[in-house]
Amino acid sequence: MINFTVVTSFTDAMFDALYADCIADMDAGSYPWHFFSVSTQDEKKAHLKTTFNEAPFMFTVDEDGHHLMLAAGTITNGVFEWYLGLIGQDVAGSKSWLYRADYQAARNSFWSSQSISEWRVETMGSGTAMHDHMLSARDANTIPGTFSSIATEEGPVSQTELRFIV
Repeated sequence: MINFTVVTSFTDAMFDALYADCIADMDAGSYPWHFFSVSTQDEKKAHLKTTFNEAPFMFTVDEDGHHLMLAAGTITNGVFEWYLGLIGQDVAGSKSWLYRADYQAARNSFWSSQSISEWRVETMGSGTAMHDHMLSARDANTIPGTFSSIATEEGPVSQTELRFIV
């Protein structure tokens, strides 16, 4: 069973497992490391842990005690600004759980329980894992509501804000 839980902290073991499952995607462009003074894996982990711990809103997703996601952001007037997430593999070693009906139902119920009517995620643009996943989920009709996007160019950096209004 998929569970969403609002949290105020996380264990190193959970963080390390989720980090290991997504660092390759983050290093391939999904995370803007170039905005920060980090280069080693230890510096990246420390940066992410600090950023998560400073977040005003944080939640986890797990399935039968196996952690699948740690996410952070802000909620203002029903709008969740998702600015950080570690998305892990399920016990079978896949991230396909993101497309399952039980995940979608749990996610939609969680948004409702938190009075979230819109959520936004900023990605590093087309070709990055997070951006491409969001568009794939939209195209598979696994994300409810109305979708819009705003692309911006900041020098060599292409960013896209994706918005889903429930």
